[in-house]
Amino acid sequence: MLAERIVPGSEKAKVNRFVDLLLSLDAEKHQKSFVDALAAFEVEAGKRFGKYLPALDGAQLDEILTVAAAGPEKKDSLVEAEKEDARLHEHFENLKGWISGAYYSSEAGMRELGWTGDYVFEKFPGCEHPEGHS
Repeated sequence: MLAERIVPGSEKAKVNRFVDLLLSLDAEKHQKSFVDALAAFEVEAGKRFGKYLPALDGAQLDEILTVAAAGPEKKDSLVEAEKEDARLHEHFENLKGWISGAYYSSEAGMRELGWTGDYVFEKFPGCEHPEGHS
């Protein structure tokens, strides 16, 4: 549900399963960071609405995501509430990176970016390494 609100189409592309697979092979610190990010959203759901994250309706989830995406407006001399918003923003960026990376690696995401499946690139535009690629 969270992934779908961040990148529409994520559910159908089974992003949650792909992220789980990627994380199962990644470093423990990345796994912990991801779990911490999910936990931060769970805490925010409880504080704002007295509910667990999966029990939120779309509007409630959007409210939390809007605050998380925006982060604090200023970086200097943050009050405690703004520090919490800054931490939630960092957690949002972490989740967004995993979710968007997984989605745009899926067939649905690649098609959204213009891939049609009828061609391959001889070389990738903008990737001009002098030593070439193997």
